[in-house]
Formats: sequence, structure tokens, C-alpha cells
Amino acid sequence: MEDREHLGVYFKKINNAIIQDANAQMKKWDITFSQAELLFYLLKRHDKETTSRDIERRFNLKHPTVVGLLQRMEKKGLVHTETSAADHRRKNIILSEKAYAFGRELQRARQELEERFYRGLTPEQHAQLRELLELVYQSIKQDTIR
Repeated sequence: MEDREHLGVYFKKINNAIIQDANAQMKKWDITFSQAELLFYLLKRHDKETTSRDIERRFNLKHPTVVGLLQRMEKKGLVHTETSAADHRRKNIILSEKAYAFGRELQRARQELEERFYRGLTPEQHAQLRELLELVYQSIKQDTIR
């Protein structure tokens, strides 16, 4: 039998490398990988009301973690909160103009990083890798919900 690492080790190594590389690239903008991912999510939902609870569900994070992320982003002038007109108990997270401009820069950096993932792969291998990763994720997601 070959002396190969468990598949989960490869996923962990890849995840760590991506986060480490992204954090190094984003240091010039004084933002972390987690903050960038949250910013991408908020940019995608710019036309919908979004609360901290939505973020908790989407990223599977605890409330204090989300509050901390949002507070740091607010200090950087990327977001602020407003009371919902529909429900005064809810606070909507609103992106600033700075966040929209910043999002364009981050999108370019994200695209460059993603292109590095596929370097050396044919378009068919690229599509196959994406499909296989989605299948693995769906399989694991189903098992962790039970």
C-alpha cells in the first residue's frame, strides 16, 4: 500500500495555504480573509436586507464571532448598521461606498488566486475538479447535519 496522506489532510493543507496566501495579499489593504469573504457575501446581497443572523447561518459562525467581524469592518469604514424598517428588532448591515470600491480590488485578487488553483489543468480537468469538490462537499455536509 502506498504511503499517502489521508484525503482530509490534503483539504486541510490546501485550505491553510489559501488562507495564508490570501491574508498575505490582503495585508496591504488591512483586511483578513474572513473579512474579505464576508464582504463578498454582502456585495452579492447588496439588494437584500442582511442581518448578523444571516451571516451566522451562511458561514456557520457563532454570534460573538460575527459581531467581532462586523465591528472590525465598521472601524475600517466598510459597513455600518441600520434598524430595519420592517422589524425594529433587526439591524441590517449596510455596505459603505468604500466597501464597493474595495470589493472591485478584492475581486481582482480573488480571480488571480483562483487562476492559480487551475494552473496546469486543462479546461476539462478544471470542470471535473470543481464538480468533484462540490460532490465531496455535499456528501460531507449531509453527514454533518445528521
